[in-house]
Parts: sequence; structure tokens; C-alpha cells
Amino acid sequence: MKSILRDGPVADLVQFDGLVPPELLQTAIRAQRILAEDLMPLKKSILEPHHLQAVIDTLDLYFDNQWEEGKVFTTRPTLRTILNTRGFTIGIHAPGLLAMTSAEAQLYRTNDPCLMQVAVLIALFNDVAGLYKDIDSLENKDDGSVTLNLVLATMREKRLSEKEAVQSIICDLNYFCRNFEFFIDAYESSSRQFYHNVLRLCFNMYDYHLIGADDQTNHRYGWGTDRYVTH
Repeated sequence: MKSILRDGPVADLVQFDGLVPPELLQTAIRAQRILAEDLMPLKKSILEPHHLQAVIDTLDLYFDNQWEEGKVFTTRPTLRTILNTRGFTIGIHAPGLLAMTSAEAQLYRTNDPCLMQVAVLIALFNDVAGLYKDIDSLENKDDGSVTLNLVLATMREKRLSEKEAVQSIICDLNYFCRNFEFFIDAYESSSRQFYHNVLRLCFNMYDYHLIGADDQTNHRYGWGTDRYVTH
């Protein structure tokens, strides 16, 4: 995938036939084709050169961090281990960059500490929203990535109940949002607007995840079902 980003050769994955489950191999081959034949040509046709390069660099980091996460799927990783990669794999960088204008992309840096803070915010939102889906997956043993859920990791590491862990993370989210908005007011106007737009995108993404497009509870994540309704 990283080779495709930079117009390199497409690896022949047929060499792994018989070494991995057939459905996994076919999914990987389809992903290669989509990136090589659809996504990269589309990006090249509509993005300014600096914007395209930022996308390539960001997706490169995304694949690196996905690889690192894959190494700990079957373990019980610590919060620190999870946070080392979660900002790039779940965070705002890739979708945020694609939602930016080319002018805003001039301000974008993959190592921007403020963007990384927002990325962690997104990761926390993601794992609170997906908690019940991940709990079900854990019980059914059908998704190894659930060990990376930050709520579940908080429960393990700090020996908290599910309710206590959710409350702790939501308090952190509220504290972070208030302070982030306060401090970016000290930035010069273009940077301030840039970060406000990033934060707005963050909230819009998770409004959609939880509420959906029709103002109804998004049952994909398990919220609103009798099992999890609390008062």
C-alpha cells in the first residue's frame, strides 16, 4: 500500500495464498486495487500538489501505525502503548486533511502537536462511542482489535468499573475541549481558524456516529438498546 502511494510497484499478494485465510487475502487485494485504481488517481486529479503530498505523507504514517497496532492485537496493551499509535489510526489526520481546503492544507503538518491532541480526542470519542459494540465483539471473540479500546484499557489498567471508566474519559474529554478552545484563541487568526475547523469536523464526525443522518440513535454502536439504557 505504501508503494502505491508513491507510484511504486503493486506487490503481488498471490504469494501469500495458503498462508492466510482466503477472505483476508481477497480483502487485501481489493484494498490494493481501490487505492491504486480509484483513490490515488482521484486525489491526483483534484488536489493541489502540496495538498496531495500531505495526504501521501499522512497515509504513509497511517499504514506504519496500523502495522504497529497489528503487533499488539492479541495482547493486553497498556494505555501508553495504545496512545502511541491510536492518534494516527483513529484520529483526525487522514479524514481531516481530505476535508480541508488547499489553503488550509498549507498549515497542516503531520507532526503538529495540536493536531495530535485533537487526534487523541477523536480516538477517545471513538472508543466511548464504540464501547458496547467492542464489548459484544470481545464476548463473541470476533474482533481482535477490541483490546485497543481505550475505555476497556482504562478499566484494565486502573481497575475501574465500566461506568467509572466511561465517566473518567468523558471528564477528560470535556476538560480537554474547554482548554483547547481557550488556548487556540492565543494563536494568530489563520491558525486559530484552522484549529477551530478541525475541532468542528471532529464534533461533526461523532454527532453523525452517535445520532446518524436522521437524528435517530445509531444502533450500530449499541446505544439506545434496552441492554445499555441508563438513567
